[in-house]
Amino acid sequence: MTTSEKNTCTICGKYKVIVAKLVTQEETLYCKECNEKHMQMLSKIFNKIKFYCVNCSSSDLTQGNPRTGIDLTDVPSVVYANALLTCNECHHNVFVKMEDRGKVQ
Repeated sequence: MTTSEKNTCTICGKYKVIVAKLVTQEETLYCKECNEKHMQMLSKIFNKIKFYCVNCSSSDLTQGNPRTGIDLTDVPSVVYANALLTCNECHHNVFVKMEDRGKVQ
């Protein structure tokens, strides 16, 4: 996340305080409301992914609430989602972090 600065939100088109900037092929600026909506959408999509236990191959996993965000440490920046998965059969824990780095150049 960048430091708060006033600019035009790419999503809603309103002049607001920008809380996140996604830089892929072009720059996308997010105000607080649009960023929260985008992260909720990413969380819902992440929750639809079917995971299997790496220890016993069971698909009976409990998924902790995923965290989503925009990581600005890389250029271009990365959208990520991560969560702790617990197998309900063997009680094995796995931490999953997925990164969306955009299109192959």
